[in-house]
Amino acid sequence: MIPDDTGRRMRYAELLREYNSNIVGFCASRCGTRAEADELMQEVFVALWEGMGSLRDGCPPAMVNRWMYRVMRTAWLRHRRHKGVLVTLPPEKLPDPPAPHNEIAETVEELLAALDPDTSHLMHRHLEGYSVAELASEYSLKKETVKKRITRAIEKMRQTYLMNHGERQQKR
Repeated sequence: MIPDDTGRRMRYAELLREYNSNIVGFCASRCGTRAEADELMQEVFVALWEGMGSLRDGCPPAMVNRWMYRVMRTAWLRHRRHKGVLVTLPPEKLPDPPAPHNEIAETVEELLAALDPDTSHLMHRHLEGYSVAELASEYSLKKETVKKRITRAIEKMRQTYLMNHGERQQKR
């Protein structure tokens, strides 16, 4: 066993310890039976192991949270496709991604809260990694409309940030 493999195994074990309850909750909320949830968890574990190379050491917790959620979501989508189940859950039934732990993520949440509820929800989904095509389908909109709404929301978030935090940034 080479040292890199040992480090990888230790990092993998650390991630599983830290995110086990998130993984279990994610899988249980998306599957109809315990057996199916267990099957999805195994797919998530394999996807985490395979994706470890893309996770840099020393990443802030918010980046690890987003990475974990993206890995779990991708495994779930792959699982659905393999099973032939293409059920779309309504947004209110989907759990939120793991809560971020840093100041930047809290600032982003504040900026999202400044948007109107529909746009805020759209931006949450966009930040979770949903593509423009997926969002267009989910919201029954044209792709161009989704792109425009995302662009406008980003601009409004930028302006809000500069209004609320711009002075702090300039003093540093």
